[in-house]
Amino acid sequence: MKAFGYKTSGAPADVFKEVEVSTPTLEENDVLIDVTAFGLNHADAFRREGYGEGSLLIPGFDVAGIVHAVGSEVHALVVGDPVVAHVEGAGYAEQVAAPVQTTVKLPTGFPIADAAGLPTVAVTGYNALTAFGQVEAGQTVAILGASGGIGSIAIQFAKQLGASRVIGIAREEDLDYVRQLGADDVATYQQVTEEEQFANTADVVINVNYLGGHSDAMIALAKLGSVVATVGRANADTDKPNVEMVHIHPLGSSAVHSAMQGLKQLIDSGTLSVRIARRFPFTLAGVIAASELNENGHTDGRIIVDKAAK
Repeated sequence: MKAFGYKTSGAPADVFKEVEVSTPTLEENDVLIDVTAFGLNHADAFRREGYGEGSLLIPGFDVAGIVHAVGSEVHALVVGDPVVAHVEGAGYAEQVAAPVQTTVKLPTGFPIADAAGLPTVAVTGYNALTAFGQVEAGQTVAILGASGGIGSIAIQFAKQLGASRVIGIAREEDLDYVRQLGADDVATYQQVTEEEQFANTADVVINVNYLGGHSDAMIALAKLGSVVATVGRANADTDKPNVEMVHIHPLGSSAVHSAMQGLKQLIDSGTLSVRIARRFPFTLAGVIAASELNENGHTDGRIIVDKAAK
């Protein structure tokens, strides 16, 4: 089968190759997926940059497609089911073996290719709110980076978890989109820091800005006794008492399973919104172009490699 990978670190155009590899081995609790599309994440670029040199590595954590075969212990899915899955690598390929615990069936009518943009941002956003932010029903939740991949789904998860008020912080040009996602209030970073809008109002602050910027805004939003969870290292200075700073980081397989089940609930509700910024063809040139955009450009939405793209 066709796959895309590399053997050394470097720029996408210099290191990515199209290769022929064997069909993945299917374990008893695995699902073999014919991949319709796969999604790209910043983690893909970080992994390649830190790889050094070695055997062939096929990256990719987010895939969507059609079930081709199931392991002997898989009973919830059958051949032909449309699914989306989070995998621990090897996603840039025509077929992927995914654990059934991190694979969910898509309802009829849900765009399969679009689903490829969901797993990693869903896992990160869900765990940010639950494991790190410990959001409870009735709380006010502020989300920085609210228009991005993680932030946009975090808004939807926060409402699902029972937050009574969700405040979305984003760039001016993205505020309408953030409202459409379900945020009760919106503001720019400047409004939060310079005009003190929503100062000291949030029980939980989630900062999913790439590498955790805007620390002044996240501290301004936090009320006394709140939790501030950030993808940046939790070392922002604050003189507010009883504000707990936590660092959002990857968790184990049970947390991934819980997040994917949360994602399934959102998908099944029929209200989930996912914005796809660019679709690239399922070719070496497509993978290279998608990877370059993933690490060098700002996009309003997810980047996917889609077999239907031209």
